[in-house]
Amino acid sequence: AETTVLLKKYKTLLHKAAEGIRDGGFHTPNHRWAISAALMQSANLFADEPEFAMSLKKRAQEYLAERIDIDEDGMYAERSTGNYNAVVNNALLSLYLETGDDQFLNDVVRNLKMMLYYLDPDHTIFTQNSTRQDKGKLEYLDKYFMQYLFAACRTDDPEIDAAAHQILEDNLARGDL
Repeated sequence: AETTVLLKKYKTLLHKAAEGIRDGGFHTPNHRWAISAALMQSANLFADEPEFAMSLKKRAQEYLAERIDIDEDGMYAERSTGNYNAVVNNALLSLYLETGDDQFLNDVVRNLKMMLYYLDPDHTIFTQNSTRQDKGKLEYLDKYFMQYLFAACRTDDPEIDAAAHQILEDNLARGDL
């Protein structure tokens, strides 16, 4: 009974948040994809309210109509290998899970494969061409680990699988979690 009361309170809070996300705005392209993912997740959460769920999906589809800002090599517009790419990949994986649209997963896989070309010999990420705050910062692929692992499970791609294992080995060698 306590769980039911708590879930109802959470759902009320999430309903208000989804309204704010639907009716609000964003400032950068990566927010567009994160907002779209949140809207789709909320639409599925509130499937028992068809009109509300449809309003959330409609707003997400407006943003998604702008197309994902990924080039043929797998790089997103802001070229942020140390941060932005991982944020976008998380949003696209959420969109994939919520919609079942393989294109979202395909974009993530394309980006993950491109990221392998942005590794320096010490397995740090090349960030010098970023247009974001990660430019020139020392970054590792650990923030991509779950993305590589998920993509490996969904695609059976040996290169993606090997990258997931290498990230794990590198973290252990550095003594990182």
